[in-house]
Amino acid sequence: MRKERRTLRMREERRALRMREERRTLRMRRVRRNWMRPEKSRS
Repeated sequence: MRKERRTLRMREERRALRMREERRTLRMRRVRRNWMRPEKSRS
Protein backbone atom coordinates (compact mmCIF):
# COMPACT_ATOMS: atom_id res chain seq x y z
CA MET A 1 0.00 0.00 0.00
CA ARG A 2 2.80 2.39 0.86
CA LYS A 3 4.49 1.60 -2.45
CA GLU A 4 1.27 2.25 -4.38
CA ARG A 5 0.84 5.56 -2.61
CA ARG A 6 4.41 6.51 -3.46
CA THR A 7 3.94 5.69 -7.14
CA LEU A 8 0.66 7.60 -7.20
CA ARG A 9 2.33 10.64 -5.66
CA MET A 10 5.12 10.43 -8.24
CA ARG A 11 2.52 10.27 -11.00
CA GLU A 12 0.70 13.31 -9.56
CA GLU A 13 3.95 15.29 -9.33
CA ARG A 14 4.83 14.36 -12.91
CA ARG A 15 1.38 15.43 -14.12
CA ALA A 16 1.64 18.75 -12.25
CA LEU A 17 5.09 19.36 -13.73
CA ARG A 18 3.83 18.61 -17.24
CA MET A 19 0.86 20.94 -16.76
CA ARG A 20 3.20 23.69 -15.57
CA GLU A 21 5.47 23.19 -18.59
CA GLU A 22 2.49 23.25 -20.98
CA ARG A 23 1.17 26.41 -19.37
CA ARG A 24 4.58 28.09 -19.69
CA THR A 25 4.90 27.12 -23.36
CA LEU A 26 1.36 28.31 -24.05
CA ARG A 27 2.10 31.67 -22.43
CA MET A 28 5.33 32.02 -24.44
CA ARG A 29 3.49 31.17 -27.65
CA ARG A 30 0.74 33.69 -26.87
CA VAL A 31 3.30 36.41 -26.09
CA ARG A 32 5.13 35.65 -29.33
CA ARG A 33 1.89 35.87 -31.33
CA ASN A 34 1.03 39.21 -29.70
CA TRP A 35 4.55 40.42 -30.40
CA MET A 36 4.22 39.38 -34.06
CA ARG A 37 1.02 41.39 -34.61
CA PRO A 38 -0.24 43.35 -31.57
CA GLU A 39 -2.90 45.28 -33.49
CA LYS A 40 -4.89 42.08 -34.16
CA SER A 41 -4.85 40.96 -30.51
CA ARG A 42 -5.86 44.46 -29.35
CA SER A 43 -9.11 44.38 -31.39
